[in-house]
Amino acid sequence: MGRGILRSLAEKYKRLRHSHGFGVHSPFGYRVVGRVVLLPRGYGYYAERYLERPETGLSDAHELPGCRLLGRLAIETDARSAYIQENLPSGYANYLRFIRSDIRLECRPEGADTCALICISGTAEAERGARMIGGANPPAALLALDVDDATARRLCDAMPEGLCLRGKRNLILMPRAEMRKVIYTVKI
Repeated sequence: MGRGILRSLAEKYKRLRHSHGFGVHSPFGYRVVGRVVLLPRGYGYYAERYLERPETGLSDAHELPGCRLLGRLAIETDARSAYIQENLPSGYANYLRFIRSDIRLECRPEGADTCALICISGTAEAERGARMIGGANPPAALLALDVDDATARRLCDAMPEGLCLRGKRNLILMPRAEMRKVIYTVKI
């Protein structure tokens, strides 16, 4: 009985020591998780201090994580254009303009098809997001905030190839040609 406990403790120690890969096996996925989702402790992008200012247009503290994700995705994908769903707080658009002054922002759904970065919230925009992500000219990244499990599954299924990062209520999709679709569950 004593050997079983020691073996179990040794196994847990080994897992703890080697668990810095976030459970992600794709090099592209690992880079995205490390740069966008799970930044090292004490590290943040210089622009994230801007979010704490009252003039940003963010009215609630629970909006900050989604806004941070959107900004990090814009930096990671080098997006020159972004669609932000109309009902999202103005702080999302203000933050993207702060990060990149030359970014073209679109708030009308008709203009979303030409944008490199898409940010939607709730299930209402999910159908449009599924069409864009599975279309001939998909965006570089789609961030879906506050979506239920069925909607997240539908969006992941719509993307033929690329990276899907799923959290409890948020989802990041990054289509990538010639990359087998990989789906990881991370804390977003």
